[in-house]
Amino acid sequence: MVPLIVLTILFVSMAPIYGQREDVNVDTARLLAIDGQYEEALPLFLRLLEDKPDDAQLNYYTGVCYFFLSDSDRSLFFLEEAVSHGAEFPEAFYWLGQAYLVEQDLKEALSVTERGLRRFPRNRKLLHLHEYIQKVRAGERRPSVHLNSKDLIVPVQPPLSEEPIDDFR
Repeated sequence: MVPLIVLTILFVSMAPIYGQREDVNVDTARLLAIDGQYEEALPLFLRLLEDKPDDAQLNYYTGVCYFFLSDSDRSLFFLEEAVSHGAEFPEAFYWLGQAYLVEQDLKEALSVTERGLRRFPRNRKLLHLHEYIQKVRAGERRPSVHLNSKDLIVPVQPPLSEEPIDDFR
């Protein structure tokens, strides 16, 4: 009887170890994405989203990873999720606008940048993107998106001052 009790206690104490998923560190995933290692970062963000599907930052990073991996449908989905879950950083609107621009949906790209500018009226990147989209719609510019991993910046809360943001940091 004693061995049965010992085995039961041992089994019950070990159960959480076997039931837990591998711990994923959000900071590691962010650093991989910021470093341009989108293929490595994406599965980590997807795993993190399993536990927090409404997290605006996780949806943002996932969408940007898909954007840089040229999967615009998934990019649009996750960036829309970031915005719909109250993204408190202008990058979500910027990259969502860029994703619509890649899809050549100028109406949605313009709408997204306008929504972003209502929340972040002095954000330079959003202002430039909005102006660019207007020129494309007017036929003054040809649509193109210049991708650079340096553009992927850590989203932060809006600044306390009304000074324009140059680099989102």
